[in-house]
Amino acid sequence: MEEVEKGVYGTPLITDYIFDEVVTVALVRTRNLKRVVELGEKLLGSTELMRLDELLFSLAWKLFKEEGGVKFSFTDCTTLAVARARGVVNIATFDIDFKGAPSITG
Repeated sequence: MEEVEKGVYGTPLITDYIFDEVVTVALVRTRNLKRVVELGEKLLGSTELMRLDELLFSLAWKLFKEEGGVKFSFTDCTTLAVARARGVVNIATFDIDFKGAPSITG
C-alpha cells in the first residue's frame, strides 16, 4: 500500500462502486461516521474516482454472468471491467480472488 500511496504505479483509481463498498463496510464495522467521512474524503482527495457508464456497466454484467457469482461479486466485476477497458494490470487489493483473474497482477 505504501507503493500505491507513493504513486509507484501511477495515480490510484477507484470506481464509484468501490468507494460505496469501502465507506459502507467501514461504517458498518466502526459505527463512527466521523472517521468514515474522513476516510471517504481521503479517498476522494488521493485517487481518481471513475463513475461507471452504461458501456462499463454492461461489460461488468457480462463478466458477472460468465465469471462471477461465486468467485467475483458484481462490484468485483466492475473493477475487472474498468481494468480491461483501461489496460490496468495491477490491482491493489486484499481479495485473493483477483490473483486468479485473467490479465491482472494482484
